[in-house]
Amino acid sequence: MDILCELEDLANEAIRHDGEPTAQKIRQWQSLFGYTYSKALENIKSQRLDFGRRILSDELWRLVQEGGKAEGYDKEAYEHQLDLWAKARPQNIDTDDDGTYVFRFDGPFVDMDSLRAAIGCDVEITQGFDHAGEARFAEFIGRNPAVAKVSTQEFFGHQPNFTRMFLARKELSSHSLYPMLGVDSTLPYRRAQTQGEILMHTEYPVWYFFYGTLTDPGNIKDLLTIDGTIDGTPFLMPAMVQGGIVKLWGGKYKALIDGPSDAQVQGMAYQVTRYEHEETLRFYETDKYEVVRCSIILARGVEFRGLDLPCRNSWRTRRYRNDHLCRMIRHSHQTWNN
Repeated sequence: MDILCELEDLANEAIRHDGEPTAQKIRQWQSLFGYTYSKALENIKSQRLDFGRRILSDELWRLVQEGGKAEGYDKEAYEHQLDLWAKARPQNIDTDDDGTYVFRFDGPFVDMDSLRAAIGCDVEITQGFDHAGEARFAEFIGRNPAVAKVSTQEFFGHQPNFTRMFLARKELSSHSLYPMLGVDSTLPYRRAQTQGEILMHTEYPVWYFFYGTLTDPGNIKDLLTIDGTIDGTPFLMPAMVQGGIVKLWGGKYKALIDGPSDAQVQGMAYQVTRYEHEETLRFYETDKYEVVRCSIILARGVEFRGLDLPCRNSWRTRRYRNDHLCRMIRHSHQTWNN
């Protein structure tokens, strides 16, 4: 954003918020932020008088609105929320943490070379948006010891900011069937015989098996805003998977977990056509769940490769950690000792 655009935004903001905050505006801030009446009034006035603050562009605000991420907010309140998030203390990462984190390129970390020098490995860079507009991000798993160390240090007075993503983990092996529902697919006699048997990490379209709330086409439509079918309703097919059982988690949520090889779970099969839809489903399920491979069987007996979202399993997590952590530690030690 250039200086002329910033000055224009400041002028528009001054015109838009001329006068005392209304009672409705104050009640909104009380509801959104838990403020008292006087605290809400004080913060609204303070924000309006802060002409040096970062202003959310109209273009980015439209994206936030269209994405349904500003429910209950107007642009002014959302700018305040972004300011609160920006002032929050950066999150330190524990090496026992399997959570997914995103890192924003800023400060001394301006490109892949500067980040590689700190953590000792390459990462995938993604374009996105934050309160300042377009930005670049990298995604990490918390158990990487080099990343955990970087999260606790300052670099030239700048502390890297890692933000946790409550996203169902998806880490499909590119050389085996691991992870797979109800099966320890790392054992030699259960390995894939050909590369064609392996459903790849970035393969789309891909069939998913759903159970519980996601078997309702209305819920799928609300999540993915689908309008491509004849009547606007997502197409789901009755199906089942083997090797899993459904239990209640937290006393009220249905959770698919690993079970005996002959155990069956009834549900629906749905074809996810692109990454953005899959990511929405993973956020919906949260990081209490994970994406694993499975064999989906339709009512007429047709069987094909697919994925599902069971509750995270402790033995699978330990096996994955043991398989990959050793390589990370060796690489990290080399980096930090140089």
